Amino acid sequence: MKPHIVWISIIVGLLALSVVVHGILLVAALSDPSFAVEPDYEAKAANFDAIQRQRWASQRLGWTTELRTRPAVDPGEVEISLEAFDRDGEPIRDAAVELETFHNARAAEVINGRLTHIREGRYRGVLPMTRSGVWEIRLTITSEDDVYVRTLRKNVLSTPRFHLAR
Repeated sequence: MKPHIVWISIIVGLLALSVVVHGILLVAALSDPSFAVEPDYEAKAANFDAIQRQRWASQRLGWTTELRTRPAVDPGEVEISLEAFDRDGEPIRDAAVELETFHNARAAEVINGRLTHIREGRYRGVLPMTRSGVWEIRLTITSEDDVYVRTLRKNVLSTPRFHLAR
């Protein structure tokens, strides 16, 4: 075989190997559930001032919230209860309570849910939070013209979906 054909074959082979390796790495990165990009991050960056004003407005409302979690009856689900009070300690009634939540180790798997009003200032719901550990919970409470937003991290205990027989 001629020397120039060998060198061309080596160069083409190395380029082909590089393309294959990069393709494998790209597939691995895109299929990893622990890797996530904030949805609509461009819009959030462009509206950063409005988002900050919303957070400050929430603080000025003076509302207090207490969120609790516990394993639900069905395996793989978590019961979430919320108590919400205004600055005077009066319960916030008939509000729309929405949650956006994800486990820190699986940020690409976002769970959205709503809590149901059960009595004065108390709301409850069940979400399929199958992993125990630290979850980020983005809370939005809308009551009449007031909108309260809060982001918190909560250590959640979930029952596993499957139980091993002993």
